[in-house]
Amino acid sequence: MRGQAGSGANSGFRRQALGIFVLALSVRLLHVFQLRDAPFFAIKLGDAGFFDTWAHELAGGDWLGHEVFWYAPLYPYFLGIVYRVIGADPLAARLIQASIGAGSCVLLASAGRRWCSPPAGLVAGLILALFGPAVFYDGLFQKPVLDSFFVCLLLWVVSRLVDRPGRPRIWFCAGLAAGALTLTRENALIFVVVLLFWLLAFVPERTAQKVACAAFLVLGAALVLLPVAARNRLVGGEFHLTAANFGDNFYKGNNPQATGTYMPLRAGRGSPRFERQDATELAEVALGRELTPSEVSSYWTEKSLDYIRSHPVDWLRLMGRKGVLFCNSLEWSDAEDPYTHAEWSVPLGALLRVTHFGSLAPLALFGVWVLWEQRRRLWLLYLMLASYSASVIAFYVFGRYRYPIVPLLVLLAAGGLTGASRFHRENSWRRIAYCWATVFVVGVLCNWPVFSKSGIRSGTEVGIGNELQISGHSERALEHFRRAAELDPKNASSQFNLGVTFGSQGNSADARRAYEAALRIRPDYFQAHTNLGVVLAERGEYAEAERHFREALRSDSHGVSALVNLSRLLQMRGQLDEATRQAEEAARRTRYSDLAVLERLEACYAAAGDFDRAARIVDSALRLAGSGTNLQAPEALRQRLRNYRR
Repeated sequence: MRGQAGSGANSGFRRQALGIFVLALSVRLLHVFQLRDAPFFAIKLGDAGFFDTWAHELAGGDWLGHEVFWYAPLYPYFLGIVYRVIGADPLAARLIQASIGAGSCVLLASAGRRWCSPPAGLVAGLILALFGPAVFYDGLFQKPVLDSFFVCLLLWVVSRLVDRPGRPRIWFCAGLAAGALTLTRENALIFVVVLLFWLLAFVPERTAQKVACAAFLVLGAALVLLPVAARNRLVGGEFHLTAANFGDNFYKGNNPQATGTYMPLRAGRGSPRFERQDATELAEVALGRELTPSEVSSYWTEKSLDYIRSHPVDWLRLMGRKGVLFCNSLEWSDAEDPYTHAEWSVPLGALLRVTHFGSLAPLALFGVWVLWEQRRRLWLLYLMLASYSASVIAFYVFGRYRYPIVPLLVLLAAGGLTGASRFHRENSWRRIAYCWATVFVVGVLCNWPVFSKSGIRSGTEVGIGNELQISGHSERALEHFRRAAELDPKNASSQFNLGVTFGSQGNSADARRAYEAALRIRPDYFQAHTNLGVVLAERGEYAEAERHFREALRSDSHGVSALVNLSRLLQMRGQLDEATRQAEEAARRTRYSDLAVLERLEACYAAAGDFDRAARIVDSALRLAGSGTNLQAPEALRQRLRNYRR
């Protein structure tokens, strides 16, 4: 009879799982198909563009690469495999991701049956299937689709340990899942630590059995992570389990100018195309020597720790701000936001009105109250939730960075919803009142309008405009930059990019006004200072141009573009010695590896009649240009070299 009952239960869950999968997939497919006419559908914004380029390189056969990973590699490799098998079709890739997202809902439903109850599992699967941010993230060329899948997989695996924790084979599988998750979200390595702590502190098994289970957990994680570490050692000469950008990311969230969310090291260069370069160049300029990736990371880590030690009160305020950002209902983003997508997607727009972080977090707290009698059974969920949240707040906050805790919150919320009737029936009015009072307070705090959707949407418009500008559609780019400025008048990037677009069209008057507007919003915007200086120099306002170039150098410790333009301006004004000093400094900062900088230095030496030094600079430039594809440039350099040696 027991076997028949178990068979019937399994058959019933299979039907539920199929229903959850079909529902989740249908919503995601409808969302994706409605986005096809959106102006951003075929554009890869922010990290998506970087991952797309990386995936194309992988699909082309460059599976090993040439440098230590700077970013977690699993999602680009996943995308590279998709491109290799079915081609670089953005619609097809999104459809595959929709299927993975639907599969995550089924995994969570199965996990919920063991963590809480069969009804709670069904509700958990349905919540994730219809959770607005989940639908949004599953349709992006971003890592969250794999984050969610591996978190749900980990919860599903670990749920097998709740009643029978002494099974090494399951611990090994948990290690595999946690390792894979770490390759998409580096701070998820904390889950391995939490699992070990839970095993040693809470699991009632013999010591020898605990040690065996711990060994299998570590072995599972190592089998996933060590090949990546070996690859980093092979191609980059350094051992990194995933990526080498710890210090860079830590500093972005812990410095005197930090706001709690993402702030690039150099204003206006918040793109993966620049992040590694900027972190390396700024560290090398500060230390005066070439650095390895580990040394770059150590430099930024030490700068962060110096700030924390010297300004503990300010840092605590900053941590509080990050905590508020982390708990707020808005999905803070740097490239694509759900609110812009919702303008084109009916299902997303409808779901975001009801299912968002601000509604999920209070429901999860209610679940903690309802499930309190099962707290010993659920300690692992609480530890995973607290530790991962702390690991995000320690750096900086984006909606997609906190997204891995959503499946954990969904499990608690589902347990609360399915146990609500019993909770109200079996508890005193006082306990019920305390419960709803805390839920109400948390709900108000999470949904308090501390931040603006318009500001988040403004960033997306800037990203769309940038990609259109790069592809040569300047008029369309202007529309998006203007909309970004309307959505958020305090967005300096929108004004700066308006200036760039006006400048590319030869409209120097409007370009000047836009750069000046950007600097009123953000006085340390070094690129705006540099570009405004160029506009002023072209208009003959040399003194003002020089002032802006020097302001750019004060705001940016690397400042090569400002140095080159300042050198050119000083030479025009007859200050050749000072112009030469600025060009030499630019060459030093770029380690004589930038053709434009070498050309500027050569011009200074030639103007001073120092043809021997000018010839040596041309020799260096020829060595750089020799491997390039521009055959005219080397020929022009050779001609100048012949002239200097006459």
